Amino acid sequence: MSQVEGIELYGKRFLDDYPRYTAASAIAETAERLTPVELEPSLRLFLLTLGALRALAEGAHASTLILDAYLLRSMSVAGWAPALAECAVCGTPGRHGAFSVPAGGCVCPDCRPPGSAHPAPATIDLMSALTSGDWRVADSAEVACRRECSGLVAAHLQWHLERALRSLPLVERG
Repeated sequence: MSQVEGIELYGKRFLDDYPRYTAASAIAETAERLTPVELEPSLRLFLLTLGALRALAEGAHASTLILDAYLLRSMSVAGWAPALAECAVCGTPGRHGAFSVPAGGCVCPDCRPPGSAHPAPATIDLMSALTSGDWRVADSAEVACRRECSGLVAAHLQWHLERALRSLPLVERG
């Protein structure tokens, strides 16, 4: 490739909006980290990243929800999606009350390791909604569930990346 011309530059729409700008930074950093081999195409991740930046530019949803949806879906592309509808350890279907990042998501009482989080059921519902694109549920989520969801998603991603994202602490959660 020797020349590129931008057709629609999404960043122009949120350069002066700190929450959307920092969410875009976290999205870009995640995309870079999930593309381990330079010059190796990853069409699904590219399209996911493009869609997330477009959604931020449109501003139809809260920037933190768009970011968390992107992180959950990009982990799915990478094969790291958290188990939400079954136990991450034994595969028992159903709603489970504990979430373990090292175990891979929701865990049943029999498999729950020490130190597991006990998120509100609405938080797991929000994570499921963001994964599937159910924006009606996501947009109506309480602020406390959004914060708890963001914490679990960030912890899960960074566990699998084996290091922190530098841009993530800059994202305003609220």
